[in-house]
Amino acid sequence: MKKLGSLKTWTLIVLCFPPLVCLGQAKAIRGVVTGTDQAPLPGVNIMIDGTNTGTITDAGGRYTIDAAPSDRLVFSFLGFEPATETVGDRTEINVVLREEQRVIDDVIVVGYGTVKKQDLTGSISSIGNKELKNYPATNFQEMLVGRVAGVEATMSSGKPGDVAQVRIRGIGTVNGTSPLYVVDGVPLNQTVDIDPRSIESMQILKDASATAIYGSRGSNGVILITTKKGQAGKISVSLDAYLGFSYMTVKHKQANSQQLYDFYLEANANDGTTPDPLVKRQYDKGYNTNWLDLATRTGVTQNYSLFVSGGTDKVKSSLQVGYIDELGTMRKNDLNKITARNTNEYQPASWLRLGNTLGVGYYKIENSLATLDVLLSADPFTPVINPLADPADPNYRYNKYAPTEFSYNTNPMSLLSQSNAYETEFNPFGSVYADVRLFDGLYFKSQAAFEKKNYETKNFEPYYRLTPSPDDVAWNTQKYRDINRISMATSGSLYLNFEQTLRYEKTFGKHSVNAVAGLTYEKWSETSLSGSRTGLPSNDDIFWTLDAATGDDDVASGGMNKTAIVSYLGRVNYAYAGRYLVTASFRADGSSEFAPGNRWGYFPSFSLGWNISEERFMRPLVERGVISQLKLRAGWGATGNKSAAARSQIVSLMGTDRGVNYGFGTDKSASPLIAVYPKSRGNSLLRWETGQQYNIGLDLSLLRRTLEINLDVYRKYTNDMILTIDLPIYAQFPSSPKANMGSMKSNGVDLTISYNNHAGDFTYGVNANLSAYKSVVRSLGGNPEYWSGDVSRSVIGEEFGRFYVLQYLGIFQNQREIDMYVDKDGRMIQPLAKPGDFKFADLDGDGQITDKDRTFIGKPQPAASFGINLTAGWKGLDISLFFTGVVGNRIFNQPKAFYGKLQKNNILQDLYENSWRREGDQTKYPRITSTDLNNNFRYSSWYLEKGSYVKLRNVQIGYSLPQAWLRRTKVIQGLRVYVSGQNLCTFTKYTGFDPEVGFNGIEDPRRYIPARMIIVGLNIQF
Repeated sequence: MKKLGSLKTWTLIVLCFPPLVCLGQAKAIRGVVTGTDQAPLPGVNIMIDGTNTGTITDAGGRYTIDAAPSDRLVFSFLGFEPATETVGDRTEINVVLREEQRVIDDVIVVGYGTVKKQDLTGSISSIGNKELKNYPATNFQEMLVGRVAGVEATMSSGKPGDVAQVRIRGIGTVNGTSPLYVVDGVPLNQTVDIDPRSIESMQILKDASATAIYGSRGSNGVILITTKKGQAGKISVSLDAYLGFSYMTVKHKQANSQQLYDFYLEANANDGTTPDPLVKRQYDKGYNTNWLDLATRTGVTQNYSLFVSGGTDKVKSSLQVGYIDELGTMRKNDLNKITARNTNEYQPASWLRLGNTLGVGYYKIENSLATLDVLLSADPFTPVINPLADPADPNYRYNKYAPTEFSYNTNPMSLLSQSNAYETEFNPFGSVYADVRLFDGLYFKSQAAFEKKNYETKNFEPYYRLTPSPDDVAWNTQKYRDINRISMATSGSLYLNFEQTLRYEKTFGKHSVNAVAGLTYEKWSETSLSGSRTGLPSNDDIFWTLDAATGDDDVASGGMNKTAIVSYLGRVNYAYAGRYLVTASFRADGSSEFAPGNRWGYFPSFSLGWNISEERFMRPLVERGVISQLKLRAGWGATGNKSAAARSQIVSLMGTDRGVNYGFGTDKSASPLIAVYPKSRGNSLLRWETGQQYNIGLDLSLLRRTLEINLDVYRKYTNDMILTIDLPIYAQFPSSPKANMGSMKSNGVDLTISYNNHAGDFTYGVNANLSAYKSVVRSLGGNPEYWSGDVSRSVIGEEFGRFYVLQYLGIFQNQREIDMYVDKDGRMIQPLAKPGDFKFADLDGDGQITDKDRTFIGKPQPAASFGINLTAGWKGLDISLFFTGVVGNRIFNQPKAFYGKLQKNNILQDLYENSWRREGDQTKYPRITSTDLNNNFRYSSWYLEKGSYVKLRNVQIGYSLPQAWLRRTKVIQGLRVYVSGQNLCTFTKYTGFDPEVGFNGIEDPRRYIPARMIIVGLNIQF
């Protein structure tokens, strides 16, 4: 009866107070969780506050959970600020999570493992997906430009397929500066086949305490690339695509026909010579050809990247496919590239994880004009098509062009028609691994990887003969070819990598240990083969094979090379209470490129860290959010370099050469015997080039992690630098041996400052980095100099590669100034000069201007380089401006030598307008002359210009469509459209083509100028 009474009582309550009962009933709540960029977030934890009930979002950021109106839902995701929502009467709750500002517990990828960011003791910088995902680029090296303090990356060419030159912490050696690239734990040699959109993050290891674990391969820094992997949940598909239009930004104009002819007449008048009447007849024909406009075009770039991800707790997979089609701004200079990458991860048991990666890359580049100066030096008097050419000529395709009759460089459009050269590369690579948990905290990983490269070039050179008119004054062999030629070359390489590592990860109370030990084996094998033949039956492309050639001057060559390295490595990271940090590592490398006895190099490192912000006395500042992190770091490490040691273990390398023959008998040319002779001299005593680096760093995070400052000061020493010994000529070796006989020292500082915050829906940020270094040559093994180019020299006590030229003093304005410029004995120092000629300093006082008067003036390395990235966003709208620049360097403006004087070529319009003509002129150029008895254009400081610049490298405006709109499609989970501009403007006093000239500091007129590009793109997730 009591039970029946209770039942009646509850029934009465339900009937009388239905609203109260409904208030406590659970109902299905649905929604989508996104980031501030409107992209869905998979794997977000949703918990009912105060309970153990919860769920996670799927690949599209969707979730479903049963909750009562009074429940509070807590949304949390690593790297994002948590959010709380009360259910109330809602059945759909969509949440936007904001990213936390640089969480200090982020996991950082380091060599052969990971470490918490707060436990890091080395100098390591990171570029995350946030910085990478919205930057349109055809190669990942471009993404490094201006992004990281201590990393120089310059786009010194705009040619399709060219990548940025990358150098970490300046010049440490003369033997290569390229860093090591490690992709998903595998060191790779060919990095062109990594789609930038497939990269999740990049970690840049800068100091030796971080890179020593890679031993000899880490001497120039290490860039660790982590690609996107499959995630558990529903299959997720994303597509990134953009269309870009590029324009060549050559700001210098060449002289037109009228200006060139007037300049020519003026030169003859100044020299007292009679103008050639043939030149006037060329001018009188009335042509005014602009070769730059004819040979260039609006470039078009299409870039597509598809990423598919999905799986379960047991199996996770991803597939990335990329395609690039780039029509360069130079005609017949195009790139096609395809990349594909598949990753799989299997977990058949809780103690076993298996994985594999298989990727492939293929590209084809069509090469047209080898140099840009062909366009700039061709004269405007010449038409494109020759009116004297016969259209009935069977070879009219090549013979129809007019030869340049004033310029030695031939008709650029004729050269373009003859351009039938291309190169291709096929690059498969892959890896497999097994990761086994032996017992709590101890893991064993076995990994095998390979990389194969197949490279091919092909070039057909047709026979042709341009027809000159009777007015020609510049006929040469560039304007005809009597016999055609086909040449082909192939090369291949195979890289094998085997790694066996044990790692131990354990926390004991306040003690935390992360250790790794391992054995690696790496092997490289290379082969090459090339051949060429002449005398093909015709220029028709059906005959473009070696077998079709009929000539007897066939040439063939080939070679092979094999090297290997065995390495032992170990590292221990120890942390006490998150405050006191110690890292120690050691690596031993044994290389086959050294002779027995010198094959092993040993590379230890040691670093300390102190998380001051974890100390008790800092707690008040931490709790108030004034300081989030304050850490001091200090480290030392040793690395090695073997890049210049190739075949040093071979005391004498023998070879043959058709140009060196033995003849016997009375007719020594009848049946010569091909010579076998020593081609190079090795050095069995050669040993590892070694480097040591000291680093002190500070990591400071303020104002609840909205403001971050990272500062590193370092010093690098390179010893036993491998240099070439100059042998006397009677030694009779075509090449000289190498020895350990040089050293360098570098000092530098890296600084990064970032501020990121939000006010309501408005987000904004400033990220800036600054780098400065100075490299000095300490010794050169007794040699007075190591590297002496046309305009630079390296000597002990000076910075590497400083400009070494005559000192330019100005322009002689009258004869009196020339007569008064005398030596101590009253002799004229420049007796051949005339008013309007250059004046040079006689530094050695011998009364004449010679190479002995050269002196060090300026340097190609900047005093500092920087990058500034400004970002802002409001709801779905985002905007970014990215600036890069350098200060304190000089550039050798070499185009002045090519186009700054009359030498059977066109000239700069600037030369025509700003040459010296009368006393008192303050001009850039000397008087107009074709004889130039004073040799005005010899290498002097007149060529050196300030190379400082600020470049607006990228501007981007994007909009992410609201989720409410996208849900109606029931297919699209995220959609962002954007417009971007690259290389829009450059602020500089440099008067050459472009101040971003690369590492040698010389403006080369032969290079392709980086193009200005306008891009329209979209990012879409399904």
